[in-house]
Amino acid sequence: MKKKTLGEIIKINREFFGFTTYQLGELVGVTNAYISKIENGSRLPSKKIMFILARILGVQKVKYTEDGYEVIETELTPSDDIIKEYAEVKEYDEGELLDEFEAYLNKHNENVTKRINDEKQALKDNRVEYARNVNRQIYNVTEKPYYDLKWLLTQKKFEVFYGKEYDFYRPKNHDYEIRNFSTQHYNIMNEDDLKMIHNIIEEILSNKYEKYSKEYYDNLFKAIKKK
Repeated sequence: MKKKTLGEIIKINREFFGFTTYQLGELVGVTNAYISKIENGSRLPSKKIMFILARILGVQKVKYTEDGYEVIETELTPSDDIIKEYAEVKEYDEGELLDEFEAYLNKHNENVTKRINDEKQALKDNRVEYARNVNRQIYNVTEKPYYDLKWLLTQKKFEVFYGKEYDFYRPKNHDYEIRNFSTQHYNIMNEDDLKMIHNIIEEILSNKYEKYSKEYYDNLFKAIKKK
């Protein structure tokens, strides 16, 4: 059987995963023309791009089972073999390049793990931004829990505004001279009003809803599984 070129390997694996050259280019951070040139053999990728391609397009040749693992027969090329082919074409030391690739994968996995942990913590802290009527798996992480109303009403670091309609310098039925004021900041709420609103919300919600209970949902999931 004729040995596949590096470009052919990339193309076969890309098509197996269902990526267009545009989609793969976006994942890698290059243009679709760059991907096409790699596949037709008119351009060799840099080491950095090759590592990304091998990570995205590489496949496992073994399948793990209860008894250990079994070899999978496939025409697809696993990551390490892609790197070996690249080393041969570029005349790099194969062992050294594989070590570099492993270090790259370890670093990538560390970054992915950190990002996952950071997002879990953000969700726990309510530091997320959800668009309404959109899949809630899609969100942006925020620096602070800006959309958590309880946090907003109880935090001490930032001023809180309420529209532009009310002048918080001038309570009704109070006839006294205002000394320190700003026409730009008249709508900043004071501490007493924030506490009052927080207490009102707490009163309403405590009368309408039960407190969150992990035990309740654990039992609910168990009951669903039994059905």
